[in-house]
Amino acid sequence: MDILELTYDLKKRTEGVKILLGGDAYLLIAGVDTAEYTATYGKYLNELKESKENAVAAQEALCRALADHVLIGWEGITEKGEEVAYSKDKAFEWLMDPAKEKFFSLIYTEASNFDNFKAEALDTTA
Repeated sequence: MDILELTYDLKKRTEGVKILLGGDAYLLIAGVDTAEYTATYGKYLNELKESKENAVAAQEALCRALADHVLIGWEGITEKGEEVAYSKDKAFEWLMDPAKEKFFSLIYTEASNFDNFKAEALDTTA
């Protein structure tokens, strides 16, 4: 087995990859297991657990960290037929919305998928 099969492309992992949704729509998603994401999640969790119930604090911290470091852009996303510009605030709002749980699941699943951030084989013929 070539170790490249188990190697991240660090640029993809931190700067994100386009996840195509159909038509011109896509999400720009970075990896969920970066140091920045982990540190941000921990920071938010510590801040929130003092003022909220543990489950609520954990969910809010997770969604804030995802909005800050994982869901880093989109194009072609609409709501009620109107295009919605990307913003961290809108990303957080949708990630927290229980009615949009499928959206949350898509983001977390794609951000956790190693194949999205896998290093490409190096061209050794040049």
